[in-house]
Amino acid sequence: MEEYKYIKGGEVIAIPLFLSEDEGGKLKKEDSLKQFAFARAITEIGGAQIIEVFNKTGDLHTDVDEILKSGRLMKPLYTIWEGSKEKKMESYKRRF
Repeated sequence: MEEYKYIKGGEVIAIPLFLSEDEGGKLKKEDSLKQFAFARAITEIGGAQIIEVFNKTGDLHTDVDEILKSGRLMKPLYTIWEGSKEKKMESYKRRF
């Protein structure tokens, strides 16, 4: 897998579903029990990432195998991902 500035290819990351733009992406320790969507970084192309988003949502204690077995929500997505540039997204428990 490729490595790029903040997220490594194959890494499962958690995307907070509860933050508003006004909050500026600041996560607190107690936020780990709130709802997150999960995605896996595939690769970076020209400063943007290709990711796959999974069906499973849950808190940061959700098992990675459960996330992967939930299947993809949609086909891989090419996105300019502010979280990967600013390190605002939570890196999940382990890489694949």
